[in-house]
Amino acid sequence: MTVEQYRKSIMSMCYQMHWTFFSDRYQKTCVDYNRLNVWMNQYSYLHKPLKEYTAEDFPKLFQQFKALKEDVVLKQFKIIEED
Repeated sequence: MTVEQYRKSIMSMCYQMHWTFFSDRYQKTCVDYNRLNVWMNQYSYLHKPLKEYTAEDFPKLFQQFKALKEDVVLKQFKIIEED
């Protein structure tokens, strides 16, 4: 995948995890970049913003973020199941 494809995939996972907000400016749901960047700086394997990752860095970051997404979605599903 290209860098742009990795970024788009990560944005898609943000939507799946509901890391979003409704933008009055754009009148649509957008990725919450503040939340994403806080996570990136604290937990991503190189501890830097998404825009600073290179093509060589993305495969490992993608796998890490995919594991996070699967964990978050599973927890959301369990909460819904318990209600």
